[in-house]
Amino acid sequence: MTKFSEPNFPALFTEQFEKLRTFDKDLLTSLSNWAMVLKSILDGGISIDDNVDASRVTIVTHATPGTETGYSHGLGKVPLGYIVTGQDAAGSVYDGGTANTNTTLYLKSDVSSKTFKILVF
Repeated sequence: MTKFSEPNFPALFTEQFEKLRTFDKDLLTSLSNWAMVLKSILDGGISIDDNVDASRVTIVTHATPGTETGYSHGLGKVPLGYIVTGQDAAGSVYDGGTANTNTTLYLKSDVSSKTFKILVF
């Protein structure tokens, strides 16, 4: 987990805050507020969902190995690829023969009726 600390403004700005111009006061206040927002984000941890245009999908393979099946991916664009992030048994999934679309990812598997968790990107 990242630990972010607030910026330490020079004493000149903090000790004589009331003597500063309005613009300088507003700038210091805005920077301080921004630093607190950044701190809450970084201290909370940054997940893959925060940084990657991807969709997590759970699929169950067809009952007949090698049979192409279409899965709704929710990405909103044609996927570039996918990564298996979990599975309930030995086996693999691989690209089907049909071109993927904005809504559907086409896959085949060498095992029947197995659950895979995939990250579609």
